[in-house]
Amino acid sequence: MKRRKRNRHGRFLHLLLLGFAGLIAATAVLALANVILGVNPPGLGQVQSGNTPATMEPPLCKQYGISPTDILTASAPAGSTTSDLILGNNNNQTLNGRGGNDCILGGGGNDTITGGNGTDVCIGGPGTDTFTSCEYCDTTGCARG
Repeated sequence: MKRRKRNRHGRFLHLLLLGFAGLIAATAVLALANVILGVNPPGLGQVQSGNTPATMEPPLCKQYGISPTDILTASAPAGSTTSDLILGNNNNQTLNGRGGNDCILGGGGNDTITGGNGTDVCIGGPGTDTFTSCEYCDTTGCARG
């Protein structure tokens, strides 16, 4: 009796289809668990709203008339020529507002905060922060010019 050779491509396709079916089953189980537990995760590809410069702006910045149009986080701690809301993190950072009227929040860590051109409000956080070219600060270490 002659043994028939198995087609390698057929075996690969079979394994690929089994993996795909397993992925679909796992997704269905997770979706069912979310329904049972009452978890409502945001949909993929949907735009999330709520975090705008206006809603995240600290009262001190509003008090001095700063109206940021962009939110920049620790991954891009340098501002632009427009008015920015710059958010630091818990690490030691150098945050630079550059141009525009900026609101700069240092976060934790020992930060160096430079306002730059325009009217800038600089807010430190836990740690020892250094302020330069900030018109208004939340501490006594504010330096103008």
